[in-house]
Amino acid sequence: FSGNLAPEGAVLRASGLADRWLNYSAPATVFDSESECVNAVMSKKVKKGDLLVVRYCGPKGSPGMPYLCALRNALMQKGLEEQVAVITDGRMLISGRTAVFEHVSPEAAAGSTFSILQTGDWVSWNLEQKNITARLTDTEIKVRLSRWRERTLEIRNSFLSRYSKYSSSSSLGATLS
Repeated sequence: FSGNLAPEGAVLRASGLADRWLNYSAPATVFDSESECVNAVMSKKVKKGDLLVVRYCGPKGSPGMPYLCALRNALMQKGLEEQVAVITDGRMLISGRTAVFEHVSPEAAAGSTFSILQTGDWVSWNLEQKNITARLTDTEIKVRLSRWRERTLEIRNSFLSRYSKYSSSSSLGATLS
């Protein structure tokens, strides 16, 4: 998939996907970490049909790019696994019946449309056309990007710190350059 939300691409496991997720449009609920999203799920702030955007989980934003297992477990525990859609610059294993876009590239930590998406912004995708877009004009994107600032990570592990600084995009294999 590609589009203004993922110019370098995003991955969707389409096999077995429920029909309601083939073409979808909804306002995004944006989280800047897996733990923020998990807290919202566990406190019942997430409901059926929600579109969850979980960013800063990619190679630079969350060095090592761990699976979003806590989020998967929270969604399963609350019976929402097949009831919500997830878009992340990280990676996530979940049932093939729900829409999970992974490896959004460029990731949020790189300064991209994904970085400046806000709660309430509408996101749409079309399986047949393989596109995923935020309903933002080019001007809105440019203005928001001009205000965006890189996040400072406190990483104690020297390898992960180096990985965060020098890793390539997910679309290029998230390798050290």
